[in-house]
Amino acid sequence: MSFLVDAHCHLNEEDYADAGEGLIQAFPSFGLLGAVVPGWDLASSEKALDLAHRHDRIFACCGTHPHDSDSYSPEVESRYRAMAEDPKVVAMGEFGLDYHYMTRPKAVQQAVFEAQLQLASDLGLPAVVHCREAAEDALAIVRNFPDLKILMHSFTDGPEAFAPFRDLGCYVSYGGILTFKNGEEVRAQARISDPDRILMETDGPYLSPVPRRGKLTKPWWAWYTLQVLARTLDRDPCDLADRVLANTLDFYDLEGAIAPLKEATQPVDPCLELDF
Repeated sequence: MSFLVDAHCHLNEEDYADAGEGLIQAFPSFGLLGAVVPGWDLASSEKALDLAHRHDRIFACCGTHPHDSDSYSPEVESRYRAMAEDPKVVAMGEFGLDYHYMTRPKAVQQAVFEAQLQLASDLGLPAVVHCREAAEDALAIVRNFPDLKILMHSFTDGPEAFAPFRDLGCYVSYGGILTFKNGEEVRAQARISDPDRILMETDGPYLSPVPRRGKLTKPWWAWYTLQVLARTLDRDPCDLADRVLANTLDFYDLEGAIAPLKEATQPVDPCLELDF
């Protein structure tokens, strides 16, 4: 019997406007101790922190996504510095590079990425990094911050691209894509990942895992991904869940905040077939 924390779920997205509060209240029924809600710009970061203030199982991150990198400014950075003093802010993010959609020029993305890594380093907080089809440039920037704890969130560029990040000691979080029929490249990546640095996420509201594809993501559906990961790694699901939870608490420094919530949470047996 085990517990999980959803390491990355956008409960601050408009898609959750009607369902979000109910989902959070249901966490204890599905073995979910909590969820980390990242920002993608200043407004969403503020909303994440507001959710965290209203729910003891929610924790916030502050950051500007590469799609919004041209909105980053000294004023935004100053606001992030102030927000980071709040104990419910557990990391900076999500930010990074995205060359798939290229909504902002590479030079802008890179400058803002490096600025936010420096901010995280200054604040002594871990960094949640988005990287899509930009591994080489992201790696060149990440190498400049050897002492910074970094999570490669939903990294899907494959084992060859991921290996250098693993060798630098980066953490990685896996979500619904791992369960997809066309997710073999991600499963191959998981096989070379350091088991002591793997987290589970949903990245809701999108990318719900099999067998819930196409539906609004519920944070406890991270259990479905955990089961596929256990099969992929040939690991006992309970042992893997315990390892993933420990990794998550370590990365976000959540042990003190999460421990009191266990008594009020119904654990899940991930060795069983799930239907929730």
